[in-house]
Amino acid sequence: MNVIKEKNWFGTIIPDWNQVTFEKISMSNNIVTNYSEYIDKLECQKMDDNIEITLHMARYYYLMPYGLVIDDGNIECLFATSKGLVDYLAILKDSGRVEIEDVGERVETQISRASHFYVDGSYSSNLIYLVIKKVIEKGIPTIDEWEKDNS
Repeated sequence: MNVIKEKNWFGTIIPDWNQVTFEKISMSNNIVTNYSEYIDKLECQKMDDNIEITLHMARYYYLMPYGLVIDDGNIECLFATSKGLVDYLAILKDSGRVEIEDVGERVETQISRASHFYVDGSYSSNLIYLVIKKVIEKGIPTIDEWEKDNS
């Protein structure tokens, strides 16, 4: 008996363990795969021009609860996952910094208008970790180190 293929396995009597068979389930139809494919389209998965330029121009960086912030000499750029951006937007809405007319716009645009951060898009957590690694490898100072050196 292949329990996994039974449509109403709740109503069946479970056989002895040695009578149960298992087969590999195709991951292409799995909910987890479908969700990860959706996230892949939503979040940037590889280094893009925005990251490369920001890293090249970087003065300092810091981590905040919602993502990685890098100052490119002009503005602080926020690199965050889609969840991090939505969570940060909720904080901005609660504080009244997001105007009612902005609600229909992209999350990135709303955050860029309501905060001092520039947000180009959302990024996978793996990519953010890679950017953090690059920041450290390049010797870009933290904001505390930068402020200490420039005071």
